[in-house]
Amino acid sequence: MNIETWVIEADQIDEAFVATCTTQAVAVAVEGESVIYHKALETIHVLNPPAAVVWWALDGERDIRTIALQLAEAFSIDPQTMIGQVSGIIREFGSQGLLEGVAADAEKIQDMRLDILRGAEGVDEARDD
Repeated sequence: MNIETWVIEADQIDEAFVATCTTQAVAVAVEGESVIYHKALETIHVLNPPAAVVWWALDGERDIRTIALQLAEAFSIDPQTMIGQVSGIIREFGSQGLLEGVAADAEKIQDMRLDILRGAEGVDEARDD
């Protein structure tokens, strides 16, 4: 099996994992908010500040532990706490289909798409008022 075809589940991600953002994700920073659009899944992700810091740190070269230790030093946070937090955020990115080599959680993706549709219906209803 070729390494490029390996796929793991998000819950298998550990601190040695090197995260690479999927090429299907387009990320932008807009007025202090980080937003990701997944082209193939047609999902939108608005990141909270900690998740945004982690997202922009993903370079496909550093493992979770290295990223977490650098962030722990920068923000004066306990290194083990930061490793846990960064690992959790990256697992969430994986389950949402935002990382190469990590299987997206189909149920979570479907729920996200339904939330987007519900939001669009709410906008249409507000326009009708």
